[in-house]
Amino acid sequence: MMTAVNESGGRLLHNMAGRCTSAPLIDTAAKTLENHGYCDYVDADGDHVFEKWDYPVQPLGAVNEGTGEWIGGTGKYAGISGTMKIRSRRLNSLTDGAIQVAGEKLGSYSFTNAVASAKRD
Repeated sequence: MMTAVNESGGRLLHNMAGRCTSAPLIDTAAKTLENHGYCDYVDADGDHVFEKWDYPVQPLGAVNEGTGEWIGGTGKYAGISGTMKIRSRRLNSLTDGAIQVAGEKLGSYSFTNAVASAKRD
């Protein structure tokens, strides 16, 4: 589960809730981390924005870094694209098997007005 706040007060990620799925690979012997996943955020109007993110293999540290990209959305977020750098810090979890992090995403995004169609021309 995810809660996002946009410190600039912009609409994207401001007071949005989200669900994320991931495939973390933690090698305790080598003390490394690798993680890849997707998030689906929704705002108060019910519009969604979709994110794909990757943390390459790196030393298991207090702070880890990855990259992300906006891969689509619905409603006011339809046609969104962009990239970001992600820095996250693991928190102590209240639930066994759950991973909780706090962090920041810094990047840019834009919108295209292209609409895909399944109809033949």
